[in-house]
Amino acid sequence: MRVFLVGVNHRIQYLRDSEGPQCTEEVRGFEQYLAQQCQTHQIQLLAEEFSDEACILNEVRESTVERVAATRGIRHRFCDPDSEQRNVLNIPPNDIQRREEFWLDCLLDAQKTPILFVCGDKHVDSFRGLLQQSGHEACILDRNSWGYGWELKD
Repeated sequence: MRVFLVGVNHRIQYLRDSEGPQCTEEVRGFEQYLAQQCQTHQIQLLAEEFSDEACILNEVRESTVERVAATRGIRHRFCDPDSEQRNVLNIPPNDIQRREEFWLDCLLDAQKTPILFVCGDKHVDSFRGLLQQSGHEACILDRNSWGYGWELKD
């Protein structure tokens, strides 16, 4: 499996209808970046550390990554366990290792598919390490670039 990682501030992963033009501009820039990376790396699956529950909690219909996948005709997958899954699997909120193992499990059926995975910046190195330890290729495309400071503008 070949996984391309993009580390972000999670705030870039959604856009509410009520948000101002600066927020919209930043999110649209991120969407363009993702679309470009999908083309460059022939991505077949866009996956992310996010969930349907996160969309509901943030009052959005779809995530930024989900929207890019739909626009480009690429499969999309939420990989973060929701609260019910965390309870069933006994994953404490701060157990980064167990959450990342869950993400990996979500990707395993896409063995020969180039994947672009969006996650929080704090996970980039550890998730890359887990992927590599599990015998998969992992490449960091970007980190610390998306979703920082703009939420304070307008």
